[in-house]
Amino acid sequence: MSDELKNRAQRNRRLIFDAEAFVQYNVGLVSMARGRADENLTDATRLYHLASTSNRELVMRMTDDVYRNRFAILEALEPATPEQTVFKTSMTNRSRIEYLNHRSAMNRELIDASDKMIEAMQAMKQAATSFANIIDKMVEHCDDAADLNAEYFDGELATQMQAATSEANTERVNQNLELIAAVRERAQGNRESLMSRFAAATGENDALTSLNDRLESQRSEIMALREKIDANQHRVADTIYKL
Repeated sequence: MSDELKNRAQRNRRLIFDAEAFVQYNVGLVSMARGRADENLTDATRLYHLASTSNRELVMRMTDDVYRNRFAILEALEPATPEQTVFKTSMTNRSRIEYLNHRSAMNRELIDASDKMIEAMQAMKQAATSFANIIDKMVEHCDDAADLNAEYFDGELATQMQAATSEANTERVNQNLELIAAVRERAQGNRESLMSRFAAATGENDALTSLNDRLESQRSEIMALREKIDANQHRVADTIYKL
């Protein structure tokens, strides 16, 4: 083997060593980025249930009670003239319309919010499918590599070595140089992408923390308003029959 070819082979070894450091570090970054994404998904799911189920149910029941109080107040009116009778009826109708209008508008927004969850579920399904496809490729690669190992062990590698020529070695060394250059370039690009995604995931974590604070504050506000509505309900109840 010529000194030039030896130098190329040694250079390839150095490039491979550098590429290994890049690729293996990226493996760690992939795990970190995916771990942060999984944490964000868990937090987002918890907040979704808090908003869509817990807080939503509280405020829906509270809305019913607000208007039940309104209707009870209207029902307690005792009109003395035809005009007052019309007033009572029209105000009762207005309150029912306001209630239905509010509920109808909120139903529309709830449908839109539910659509976003459906889209999120579809995105999760697509992500799971992508992971399944990647795993299939990894399994296929390992299967092919294991078959090649068996061929090498059974004598194929020794046969290729015995038939080695300077020209074939030179071609292989040059091909190795091209391949490792491509690996290094991809690894560097992967590093940049992973760092960007990790930063984005960290930002999402901050946003989720802010949303959590908002929902907890919202729940406290709902419960405080609940006390106000309950107090009004007791006042209305006393007009019906004072215990």
